[in-house]
Amino acid sequence: MGAQLWGTYAVNDHCQPGVLARGVLLFDRLVLPVPETSEERARWRHPDQSWDPDGLDRALAVLGTQQAKPNNGGASLAWKVPWTKEKWILERSRTETVRIMTSADAFDSTRDILSWQDNLPRAIEAVAAFPSARACKQELQPAAQPPHDQSAAEALIALARPLLVPKDGDLRLAAELAREGASMFVMAEKRIDWTR
Repeated sequence: MGAQLWGTYAVNDHCQPGVLARGVLLFDRLVLPVPETSEERARWRHPDQSWDPDGLDRALAVLGTQQAKPNNGGASLAWKVPWTKEKWILERSRTETVRIMTSADAFDSTRDILSWQDNLPRAIEAVAAFPSARACKQELQPAAQPPHDQSAAEALIALARPLLVPKDGDLRLAAELAREGASMFVMAEKRIDWTR
């Protein structure tokens, strides 16, 4: 079996409807920044940020993490990474991220920084997960024709939106589908029923 494919997310991605539901169907696990301290949690609640740490807690309870099983049992689908503004600033200053910061916004850089974390298992490939087709197109600036050497991860990102996102992405149902490990035919049938 090859390396698992984990998607990394920004501090505000869980606030957008359907983003995490799509993620659990695309990736083996979601890497999510979580407020490390009570001060950071308060900063996430500030009207200038409004990153809804309580909503993130509810999503993590559904998904389960490396530290806690999901509410309804089953496999954990999320990996928490403690996050602070200071950590973001420090990581952002690393040489590896300077190039990204010149071409991407702060949320995109958070996704990339999380994919480089030392505390992630080595047997995975972590990739930045885009919250929308528009964000993906802005960042990647795709050509009119797909490249001949397109990787599996790039193809998944390109296919994600039209194939996997119902109008109101239900995180519980998406997590249940991801945990089942059913054949592609069973998952396709359930996905079709879900989008109706």
